[in-house]
Amino acid sequence: MRNYVLFYIASLCTLAQIITAVLIEVPANQIAGALALLLGLFAALFIYWSLFILFKHGRVPRSARYMPTTVVVDRGPYTIVRHPQYLGYILINLTFMLSNPLWLAFILGAVAILCYTYYARQEDERLQASFGSDYQDYMQRVPSLNPLLGLLRLLRA
Repeated sequence: MRNYVLFYIASLCTLAQIITAVLIEVPANQIAGALALLLGLFAALFIYWSLFILFKHGRVPRSARYMPTTVVVDRGPYTIVRHPQYLGYILINLTFMLSNPLWLAFILGAVAILCYTYYARQEDERLQASFGSDYQDYMQRVPSLNPLLGLLRLLRA
């Protein structure tokens, strides 16, 4: 239950960042705006691509949602990071931190990022308990949330 509370806190912080960005105008910085746009595109890519891959390769029961996979999925974005959806959520927070450089946006983003990071660690424990050595092997090959390390490992393999 505690894990879900952190996820909801992170989601509320992200929503508050979005509302802050809409309600409070900040002078535009073109470089920060371009970086924010790029991060936002990567966030969308990781979130939606991972949902598609989970649904396609996770052997999800027909009546279930995409989450209850019955196998370890190690394709698509899951070859780069173990938690591409959480990485996407973190990138969304970084997007709003860059595009709305107010102290409130930074605090909300930092809280959300910490919650998502902690939640990913808890998810690793849950998945290890569910999938055993298959998931432990996967954890050795693929980093949790570091896409640069994941790409380097992928290129070396």
